Amino acid sequence: MDGFAVEVPVSSPMRACSSSSEKRIKCFYLIYQDYNASFTCFALDKENGETRDFTISPAPGMTNPLPLYLLSAVVALGSTVYIIGGMCYPEFCPEVTRHHHNMHAAVRFFDVLRPEEGWREAAPMHFPRVMPAAAAIDGKIYVLGGSNIDSPDEGECFDPKTNRWDRLPAAGYKVGFPYIVSPYVGRDVGKSILVHSGWDDGALHAYVLATRKWEFISRDFSECDTPAAAAVVGDIMYTLLNGRDKKRRPLHGYHLIHKKWIPVDFDPNPEKEIDTEYAWVFASGSDKLYLLWYHYDPKDRGIHNRIECLELRLHNSSSYSSDPGSETEHLIRVSMVSRTYFSLEPKVSHGNLIAT
Repeated sequence: MDGFAVEVPVSSPMRACSSSSEKRIKCFYLIYQDYNASFTCFALDKENGETRDFTISPAPGMTNPLPLYLLSAVVALGSTVYIIGGMCYPEFCPEVTRHHHNMHAAVRFFDVLRPEEGWREAAPMHFPRVMPAAAAIDGKIYVLGGSNIDSPDEGECFDPKTNRWDRLPAAGYKVGFPYIVSPYVGRDVGKSILVHSGWDDGALHAYVLATRKWEFISRDFSECDTPAAAAVVGDIMYTLLNGRDKKRRPLHGYHLIHKKWIPVDFDPNPEKEIDTEYAWVFASGSDKLYLLWYHYDPKDRGIHNRIECLELRLHNSSSYSSDPGSETEHLIRVSMVSRTYFSLEPKVSHGNLIAT
């Protein structure tokens, strides 16, 4: 699962979900992945806690549009949402069947400001990918991993201005199915994309845009083995560690300069235990985080299905010291600003979330 900010102007018909000039999050969009040519998008309005749904259908004039592929990556550039790669079932696939499930390189996109115009097709990737990860930075989309064991370990970069994909240099390790892919602006190398894959023994790497090279960052990520979204604020990347240790705080920060994990000193006191496999972390401006996760109980068939959203404020008075050699247990101080519940249809038990 992956999410990145979408800026929606106030003048749009969805102005209730518009973002401010400070790029504060006002709305979340959940793309429900169902195997149909028309799919559902849920707008989770942070302003009033309401959930609205609308259907994205194939654009008028498209002939024989294929269904939306499952296990795709979702990322946004401006108000345009891209749905990348995925798999389909052989009985519906027009291509030659090689496996029980077929991977695809297709790319679809639609505009959240004009959902009535439907989705269209962009140029396909060089390689088919299922469960890839994607990040948007500098007006381009970077896609990594998401392929089977026989696939190459390089990613791809999409430029919407030219409708073209370019292959990236090989990572030098098997990216596989990434757990974390997050943009980062570092002090030394500038803009980069942080990548953590469960196929590389807990390692974190960075793809540096300026040099087009990969750099090794850390091997401290063995407990980040669920696809929770990550958010970088300053030099700290916030994400969720796996939930096997029930006594441990779920939300942690990793200091990218000092190379150490720092617990976030906050007990969310959730109504339902946080399932890190279906959770997201987003940054809002320079001092806020959003932590969201599913409330889905298969026993009641999703009747009480919803998403819980915590708005957290980061405090500059954190007890975290800049001394990397200190033995004192450091904590990142946060306080809860709000708690919101978004109701969902009973059938919605998965999807991709992006923030605006």
